[in-house]
Amino acid sequence: MLVGIVVFCVALARLIRPRGRAADLIVLAGGVWLVVAPFALSYGDTAAAGAAHVNDLAVGSALIALSLASLALARGRADAADR
Repeated sequence: MLVGIVVFCVALARLIRPRGRAADLIVLAGGVWLVVAPFALSYGDTAAAGAAHVNDLAVGSALIALSLASLALARGRADAADR
């Protein structure tokens, strides 16, 4: 839940102010945490814990992929602007 709130706040901030690298890094950190959390916190062996593992891995992977894509696009634009 906390990572979702952080991603939501970052999205609101990106609507108000210009895009920055820090926002992408915060989302990347949240995604990494979601991928690591099931193993670091040992959710248990219940059916709900299995669903939580899958959910955390799927959402974390999506956040990582999207934040890396955003960082790459921003870098590409910066390189193109320097030319």
